[in-house]
Amino acid sequence: MKKKLRQITVDSIKFNWRVAPLDDEHVTLRVWLYGSKKSPWFNLKYPYRDPWLNLADIVAASNGHHDFGGDSILQGVTPGKVASIIKGVLTMFGEPSDIDRPLELGWDAKNSTAKI
Repeated sequence: MKKKLRQITVDSIKFNWRVAPLDDEHVTLRVWLYGSKKSPWFNLKYPYRDPWLNLADIVAASNGHHDFGGDSILQGVTPGKVASIIKGVLTMFGEPSDIDRPLELGWDAKNSTAKI
């Protein structure tokens, strides 16, 4: 997984974002307001299992009948998903200028939204 800084515009606001491995079942999505890399706007602990590293465990747990296409934990963090997450965080917590310290967020898989 590349750790490069990427750019995205959501609702006419520019952001930088980066994904980094956290543990065997999670990555961290870190988002900054464009131009202020000193402190991120939010850090999101997002569920992700690298299918190349976990394939044997996944197949063994499902007795060879696993639906890989329907498993969201195996899907990577795409720019479209990042835009959707940013829109949700904007709706729930307001614009980045309204927040004085980084939000530490988790992922609500049932509702597909960020949560505190």
